[in-house]
Amino acid sequence: MCNTILEVINNHREEIRNYVQPPINWHRLFTDIDGRNIPDNVRTIMRILPELLDRNQLFNYFENNELFYGFIATLVWGNGKRNFSRAVINCQEDVEIKLASVRDSLENDNLYQAYVSLTNYQNNHLQSVGKSFFTKLLYFMSRNLNFINTPKPLIWDLKMRYMHCAIIYEQDDNIVTNYYCNNHGIFDFATTNHYGLYLDYLERMNNFDLPADKLEAYLFQSYYCMAKHEVIDALGLARICDR
Repeated sequence: MCNTILEVINNHREEIRNYVQPPINWHRLFTDIDGRNIPDNVRTIMRILPELLDRNQLFNYFENNELFYGFIATLVWGNGKRNFSRAVINCQEDVEIKLASVRDSLENDNLYQAYVSLTNYQNNHLQSVGKSFFTKLLYFMSRNLNFINTPKPLIWDLKMRYMHCAIIYEQDDNIVTNYYCNNHGIFDFATTNHYGLYLDYLERMNNFDLPADKLEAYLFQSYYCMAKHEVIDALGLARICDR
């Protein structure tokens, strides 16, 4: 029986090394979406996309320079129908140009520039999506790239921010509130330096002598609830309310 995230990691090392996240049946998530708000070219891509999508397929879209296909596939895989219509409408015209610019930064080992350029009011910002989604793009554009200055990007959505908070809490409970906080009952960042938090997350995930992306996928799939309860304890929350 594992009582902490660190125990999960230490007790399931071989399972983590060999872990492959199951594909997602995105059709099931989109059964009741209003297709009238979806542009024709996006509907065409959605008809072509396989019903079951896995990480390897998303890597392939970006590696084959199919940036718009990759963007749409990542949206349905990792964002579901939340904000889907707004995202595809708002990002229609220049998403390929912006993603090509982000990829250039990644290819030049400049994760900082790639990350910051996607944030609000910056030149590659994609309207209606935030860091939970754009870190998926950074991850899927980086499989075959070599990084020297930083670890490779990983997905950092809300569940993995809970996981990050729980790991910090277990490793040193005295510093967790330097990273995340209880903002009037809401789980929130304790600093405006979100890239610094992201880099801390990448470094911690790479310090377990395990493939960091397999660790992320394994923890995301199976141990979100454990992390959520640890966040409640760490920050003195009555329950999780997300911002």
